[in-house]
Amino acid sequence: MHIKLNFVGAFMGVPCDENSTAGDIIDFILDHNEVPLEYAALCAILEIRADNFGYPLSPNEPIVRFENAKNALHFRVLSIPTAMKAETLHPNFQELLHNQIHRLIVTRTWACPDDWVYKFAAYRCGIEFGDFNPSSHKIGFFTKTLQQMVPADVIASFKQKEIEQEILLEWSVLTAQKKTSPHQTAVMNYLKSCQEQVRQYGCATFVARLTQIDDEPQDLYVYFGLRMEGYLILDPDGNETASFSYKSAKIDWPADDDQDLTITSQGVTYKMEMNGIKAMKSVGEFLMQAKLPE
Repeated sequence: MHIKLNFVGAFMGVPCDENSTAGDIIDFILDHNEVPLEYAALCAILEIRADNFGYPLSPNEPIVRFENAKNALHFRVLSIPTAMKAETLHPNFQELLHNQIHRLIVTRTWACPDDWVYKFAAYRCGIEFGDFNPSSHKIGFFTKTLQQMVPADVIASFKQKEIEQEILLEWSVLTAQKKTSPHQTAVMNYLKSCQEQVRQYGCATFVARLTQIDDEPQDLYVYFGLRMEGYLILDPDGNETASFSYKSAKIDWPADDDQDLTITSQGVTYKMEMNGIKAMKSVGEFLMQAKLPE
């Protein structure tokens, strides 16, 4: 039998039997992409439930019950340890990771300033097309692919010619810096720049409304990130507001479908409202149990 799985925006059928587990599916995908199995601890199979949030399956979870299930399963690299530098990752894992990250940037799931949106689009050009060539890479080159390069709000806010000019300029600069070829160099530089410039790199993130810090009222939409080392609170521009380890954070988990969350760490109390709290708790428990590659 086969299990239908969403793999970086495209569906694929994964062979399995009645004894297969979520961990077996992860191993199959990594092996299929020639990625060392030591990276399995960074990956998860997410069950997308009725609330439209992803819940990571335990590696030992039997997969057979999803053979005809309506709930979609997604493969994700769920988190990257801070100390694991992008340039040290296995090349095939870099390839898999950069495809996932680029989708997160283009869909604005991650906060990324517009100037870096153009730079990442230029890196993507290097990955797909190699070095910039002024004789063939001109205005109009992205007529059919622009939506795959930059977020929809950028396309809505600027003329296509202006956007293409920015991408072409950045592409030419990166080519002059020898950062766009060969292919694997472009992929590595994309990830390295992302790790340096995008704070959500390596995080699973949720959107929340920060309502209070200690006794001070707040009204700010933030990103709440979960990584291998603990939690992050990021402002709308993706800048870090607070961070704390899993051990130091005391969380008052709400009952049922309540959207109020209270976190206390190092004497500071944060109150937030957010959807997907159950999924967030599930992701945190999964990451706390993950065995990192050595």
